[in-house]
Amino acid sequence: MNKIIFVCTGNTCRSPMAEGLLKKKSNGIEITSRGIAVWSDAGANPLAIEAVSRFGVDISDHHAKPFKYEEVEGDTLVLTMTEEHANIIERQYPKLTGKVHTIKNFAGSAGDIEDPYGFDLKIYEDCAKELDRLTDKIAEQYNNIK
Repeated sequence: MNKIIFVCTGNTCRSPMAEGLLKKKSNGIEITSRGIAVWSDAGANPLAIEAVSRFGVDISDHHAKPFKYEEVEGDTLVLTMTEEHANIIERQYPKLTGKVHTIKNFAGSAGDIEDPYGFDLKIYEDCAKELDRLTDKIAEQYNNIK
């Protein structure tokens, strides 16, 4: 795998947190994030920035970008925050079937990463902790397959 794209809804909370956390753990692979419903180049949510800062990760320069089919090349892996995100991408781009997984499924568990948007810092911190555990597993898998 040469590239991982994390995908959430607006690309301001979950996917930039996952991107930042995995970048800190991996070398030699391009890691980015996108959203399926991005309407502006908004920055990362301030609570997301604060939540991952506790892991030594800085996403304050992040700007939301929409998911684009053209960015999925070669052995790119698309990791979504929810099953619905994966379904939307695969319905819109059937050729990506097999390249799209939920982050939890790829890391060996099940379920969705709940959206912290609109909640307090505690919920963002819980989300960041969960993403930290999952990105540990992904980094471990990546190190075993590169």
